[in-house]
Amino acid sequence: MKSREVSTLGEMLQHRARQSPDKVAYIYLGDGEREHARLTYRDLDRRARAVASAIRSRDATGLRILLLFAPGVDFVVALFGCFYAGAIAVPAYPPDPMRLDRTLPRLTAIVKDSAPALVLTTSDLQQMAASVLTATPELSALEWLAVDALSAVAASDARVDPDDLAFIQYTSGSTATPKGVMVSHDNALANLRMIRERAGQDESRIIACWVPFYHDLGLLCGILLPAFLGGAVVFMSPLDFFQRPARWFEAIQRYQVTDTCAPNFALDICASRIRPEQRRSFDLRSLKVLVISAEPVRPSSLGRFVEAFAPAGLSPACIIPAYGLAEAVLGLTCATPGRSPTVEHIDADELQQNRWREVAAGHARARALIRCGEPMPGVRIEIVDPERRTPCAPGQIGEIWALGPTVALVAPSSRVRARGRSSARVTWATSRTASCTSPAASRT
Repeated sequence: MKSREVSTLGEMLQHRARQSPDKVAYIYLGDGEREHARLTYRDLDRRARAVASAIRSRDATGLRILLLFAPGVDFVVALFGCFYAGAIAVPAYPPDPMRLDRTLPRLTAIVKDSAPALVLTTSDLQQMAASVLTATPELSALEWLAVDALSAVAASDARVDPDDLAFIQYTSGSTATPKGVMVSHDNALANLRMIRERAGQDESRIIACWVPFYHDLGLLCGILLPAFLGGAVVFMSPLDFFQRPARWFEAIQRYQVTDTCAPNFALDICASRIRPEQRRSFDLRSLKVLVISAEPVRPSSLGRFVEAFAPAGLSPACIIPAYGLAEAVLGLTCATPGRSPTVEHIDADELQQNRWREVAAGHARARALIRCGEPMPGVRIEIVDPERRTPCAPGQIGEIWALGPTVALVAPSSRVRARGRSSARVTWATSRTASCTSPAASRT
C-alpha cells in the first residue's frame, strides 16, 4: 500500500475491503490451537461499520472510547469501528476477577485520566464486570456496549483528518507512572510505513502474534500491520502461549508464518520449556522476520534460542533486534533482515562511568550488548546529555532522543481529555532509561 493511497486507519481498512474483500485477514486460535474465529476484510468492514453507527448514534464522535476485551476478533472489530466513527480508541486490560488487586487500580487510573464517553466490550465481559462495577463508580457511570450483540447497520463515513487522534496508548509503567500517548492516524501510518520498508513486507506476509493488543508491540504488529500490508495474522491469547509455548511454533508451521514478534523473555521461556525432541519436530523455515523488542535484548537469551531452534530450521538472519517506545508508536530503530544479529563487547567498568569503550570478547570486564539496528526511515536520533541538553561526544553515554513523524504526544490529563490534534512532527520522544553512543548501538 503506497503512502498516497490512504491517510487514515479507517481508509486503510476500506481500501482492503474493496481490494481483497474475501481474503481472510484475522484468524484467532481460541485455545492457542484451534480456530475460534476468522474475519475476512469484508467481514471486518461490515462489523466495524455497525460499531461506528452505534458510536455516532451516541454522539461520541471525537471522544474517547474505552476498549475492554479478552483476546479475540471482537477487539479488532471495535478498534476499526472507532476509526470509522472518528472516535479515539483507548485499549486497556479488562478487570480480572481473580486479580482485581492488580488489574482494577490500573484500569481505574486509565478511566480517570482519559475520561471515556463509552465502553466497548463483549456480552460475556459485560456480565462478568457487573460485580466489579458496584465498587468502581468510575466504570459504573459509563455506558457499556457489547459489540458482539450489534446488528449489521450501514453507516456513513465520518470525516477524519490524518492528524486527528486515532488511539491513546498507555505506557507500561515499567519506569514511571503510565502515561497516555496520543497517537494520530498519521503517527500510526508513518510507523507502519517504516516497518514495511525496513522489513521489505507486502500483502503475501502472514503474521503470528501472541503479544497482548493493549501493548504497543501487539497492537501495531498483530492488529494494524496485517491490514496495512493487506496480509493476514494468526493470533492467540498470551495466556495460551504461557501455558504451552510450543503453540507459537505450531502456528508458525501450520500457517507458514513469515513474520512474528516477541519480547526477549519469550526466548528464554521457549528455549527452556520446549523439549529438544519437540523442537526438532517443528519446521520454521517459512520465517523471514522475528522481531525481538519491548525490553532489553540479551545476547545470552538470543544465543540459547538460536541454538535450541536451529534444528527446526530457524535462521539467525531472520532475527531482528529492535528498539522503540510507546511515545513513538512503536519502532525507532531496527536491524536489517537477512543479517545475523551483531554483538558488541563493552568495558563494563567504563559503562558504569557513562563511557563507551569496545573491548575484545575475552576481556575480563567485557559486557556483551546486541546492536538494535539503524534509525527507521525518516527518524532522526540524537544521543543527548540530559542535564545540558546537548549532543554527547563520541564515547559518552546519554539519553536517546528521537524526532520524526512517528513521534506522538504525551500530555498531562487535561490535554488527554481535550479534543486536540497531534503535533508529532515537531515533538521529541525521549527514553530516559536506555542509553547508547550511536543510533546503531542501542542497549535495548
